[in-house]
This record gives sequence, structure tokens and C-alpha cells, in this order.
Amino acid sequence: MHELELTHALRSLVALLAIVNPLGAIPLFVAMTDGQSPLQRRHTSRVTSIAVAITLLIAAFLGRWILALFGIDLNAFRVGGGLLILMMAIQMLQGRPNRTRQTSEETEEGVEKDDVAVVPLAIPLLAGPGSLSAV
Repeated sequence: MHELELTHALRSLVALLAIVNPLGAIPLFVAMTDGQSPLQRRHTSRVTSIAVAITLLIAAFLGRWILALFGIDLNAFRVGGGLLILMMAIQMLQGRPNRTRQTSEETEEGVEKDDVAVVPLAIPLLAGPGSLSAV
């Protein structure tokens, strides 16, 4: 029985790592922390890691309660998360540019923003709909 639990834990960890994809976030991290010193980048990566861990732990332990509070069925949430991942995958396969546009105020705010550790790096980039559905 103990071996079965270890196998399940390893499979879950591999699946979660595939969905979170920390290696895929490296180029975005480098781009978003451009201009920061190595010390600031280390701090940003630590804060991002802690925020992702806290978010996923909250989802794992309190997720069902939070969904019940809003009257959302767990299976409906799983289907919704799966559809979101499917839509993102189809969009990636089509290779079309993103149609989302920014106003000049939003662009200026993004340039002035110093701390990108929690938003957008931790949430929704790493701890996004897919990883929240997985836990």
C-alpha cells in the first residue's frame, strides 16, 4: 500500500510540474525583471515561488469549500479548467497573434510597475486555471 501512495504522489507531482511549467516561464521572468539587479531578481523569484506554493496549497486544502461557498460543483470546475486549457492549446496551434490590446495608460502602468512577483508571474502565469484545476 505504501508503494502505491508513493507512485500516486510522484504521478501527481509530474502532472503538476507539466501544467505549471516553470521552465516555460523563464523567458517571461527574464523579460519582466529586465533592469533588475541579480539580488532583486532573486527576491522576485522567491516571492513568486512562495505565492505559487501558497495559492496551490489553498486550492488543495480549501478549494472544495471555496467552490461550495459559490455553489460551483467540483466536476463543473474541472470541465471548465479543461476547456480553458483546450482553448489555449488550439490558439497556440493556430499561431495567430493575440488580439488583446492595451490602452496607453495600461502600458505606462506596466512599465512603472516594480513588483511583478505575485501578479502576473505567480498568479495567473504559474498558478493559473490549469494548475488550480489539477490540485
